[in-house]
Amino acid sequence: VSGLERAEMNSLLQARQALSDFFQNLKPGSGGDVLGFLAPELAGRYVDKAALRRERFGAETYLSFEIIDFRISDDGGEIKLRYFLAEASQGTALIRQRAVTFRDSGGAWRIAEFDNFEFD
Repeated sequence: VSGLERAEMNSLLQARQALSDFFQNLKPGSGGDVLGFLAPELAGRYVDKAALRRERFGAETYLSFEIIDFRISDDGGEIKLRYFLAEASQGTALIRQRAVTFRDSGGAWRIAEFDNFEFD
């Protein structure tokens, strides 16, 4: 990250915060609007938070995530994050590699794709 320009670093930090807030709001019992973290075309695929959670993540309980890689598009309008997600499922801890693509949508970084592992 040391080679990033200030604007790129700010965008990367905003996308990281958006991913953190997304997972906080995805937790069962949280009152947050998780669909608000998705780009409109992706948010339209899900009826509510429960449908998103069920389809994309299952019933696991999320413990933590750690970003392991990122890419910023040449025009700065897209950021891809690859991360490890630690989960607890039926008493077993699992660590899965996942990926997410953020796009600048209306001045905010919103999730546009899940599990796009293709990094340019």
